[in-house]
Amino acid sequence: MIQPNDYLIKLMEELQLPGEARSVLMDAGGKLMEQHCAEMQHLCDKFMEDPAKNAESVFKQLDQAAEVCGIHTYTASFVFLCWNAQEMQKRYHDKGISEEIFHDTIMDLNYKLTECHQVYNIWGTFVRNWFSGFFALTRFALGRLQYEFSSFQAESYTAAGVTIHKGDRVLTMHIPSSGPLTQKAREDSYRRAYEFYKNDFAGNPVIFTCSSWLLYPPHEQMFPMSSNIVSFMHDFDIIYSEETSDFDNAWRIYGADGNKPADQLPRNTSIQRAYADWLQNGNKAGWGYGVFLFDGRRFVRRSDSSEHL
Repeated sequence: MIQPNDYLIKLMEELQLPGEARSVLMDAGGKLMEQHCAEMQHLCDKFMEDPAKNAESVFKQLDQAAEVCGIHTYTASFVFLCWNAQEMQKRYHDKGISEEIFHDTIMDLNYKLTECHQVYNIWGTFVRNWFSGFFALTRFALGRLQYEFSSFQAESYTAAGVTIHKGDRVLTMHIPSSGPLTQKAREDSYRRAYEFYKNDFAGNPVIFTCSSWLLYPPHEQMFPMSSNIVSFMHDFDIIYSEETSDFDNAWRIYGADGNKPADQLPRNTSIQRAYADWLQNGNKAGWGYGVFLFDGRRFVRRSDSSEHL
């Protein structure tokens, strides 16, 4: 077993973290282990016993240790997650899950580190509880997208002779901030997900769902039909959607400037300009819930005929 901070060095290299971030994280890891070594080892063991159940109490104790060391909680949380990635990688190996899937999955640390620095100018993560699903081996990155099981949220849906009812087990996807959401990358990910999960659906089509701000129907008014966002929306039947009083996802587009009034939002990219114009004209942001089926060959929505991927 590699020592925690030795593994931290190794993982930061694999994650291709910026040099400045590595220096900050190594300094934090050194202080935590120097002043609280036994406690950190205990917290790692407790966290990995049941990441979802134990995360809250573990992170509370971690925050106390970080405060003593003068380390920001976002930074300490990131270091702690990196330490535990060693055990996570071992469990992937024990279950016969490929190193490629582990690498794609653990890269979410890179994406969240970048987001934290963009929004708060701190090297770390402000969404540490999000990672429990990865460490519990219930959420996996398969190419461009991430997947886990969930319950169907609409009353019912029928396509290609398959009917889904509220509460039925479905596969839900998440979209990390890891670059363009191109059709090629999405379809590659859908195929990977089908192969990974097909036995869980007993030979029936895999039911893909997504609940996201990216599935907000007015995007068709905001962006050209050729945009990746509109193309992604068209992968789904969007069953329901709603606008929201607050644009909680503005930080995903504008970083630290997400809380500014619409007329002060940056306009450096096409998506920034589109949303700034939309909001400045008195419109609201929102989200949508979508679904489609895939049987390994056919890509099926209720709204149109079957398509071949």
